[in-house]
Amino acid sequence: KNIPQLYVCWGAMAALYYFYGIGKHPMPEKIFGIYPQEILAPAPLLSGLITGFLAPHARYAEMNRSEIEQEKALTINAATPDGYLTLVTGPGQQVFLFSHLEYGPQAFSKEYQRELSARGGDDRKIAKPQRYFADEAAMSLPQFTWESSQQHFFKNWLQTIK
Repeated sequence: KNIPQLYVCWGAMAALYYFYGIGKHPMPEKIFGIYPQEILAPAPLLSGLITGFLAPHARYAEMNRSEIEQEKALTINAATPDGYLTLVTGPGQQVFLFSHLEYGPQAFSKEYQRELSARGGDDRKIAKPQRYFADEAAMSLPQFTWESSQQHFFKNWLQTIK
């Protein structure tokens, strides 16, 4: 049966491993911020979005892209210009979303503060969200620049599962 499946971030990583045996690897540093996206292959979920659409990413690991490219059942639909995965689709309605389009406007502030607190306030080895604050130096005035992308993506998702 064709059951819609939407896996997000760590869930997407676990699902790619479970269904296809594709592994993840730690990155040298966390990808953390708002990044423009390149549409690499059309997908109904990207309808209304154009290359350059913004999406938030926050993770310490990435999937093995060459393994995904070798798997004929999978398509890499979107990624950042630096090659970080955003959207991979599989047969039926399998969707692997590696960005955090579900995040609200305060999510990065809260995530940064949580990580800072876990390190006892030492910010020397902690990633700061990129392209998120209007004033990057002061880390103030968060911007919800991915709101339109979020609305398009989840509207498209709801239309595909009707």
